[in-house]
Amino acid sequence: MNSPKVVSDGRISINIADLKCIKIESKKDENLKKYFLVFEFKTRFDYIFNPETQKFEKTEFNDIASHEFSEYEMAVAYKQDWESIWQDYLDDLKK
Repeated sequence: MNSPKVVSDGRISINIADLKCIKIESKKDENLKKYFLVFEFKTRFDYIFNPETQKFEKTEFNDIASHEFSEYEMAVAYKQDWESIWQDYLDDLKK
């Protein structure tokens, strides 16, 4: 796992070091369409205590974070901004 690199744009804060992808999803709710900017993170593992077995068991986590937008264009604009931030981070790793 990379060292944490938390980035914030004022509305959203994420650890960009663990980012796997950024996408837009839409959902219809009572004739109103909502758009979500979705951040998927790399799979992580942790040991969680299972009281039934009285042992720590390796558990897989596939975390996501999302932010709702009422307009598709706004979601696209934020996605482009975040992709740029992410690309800058990846470019800095190559230096």
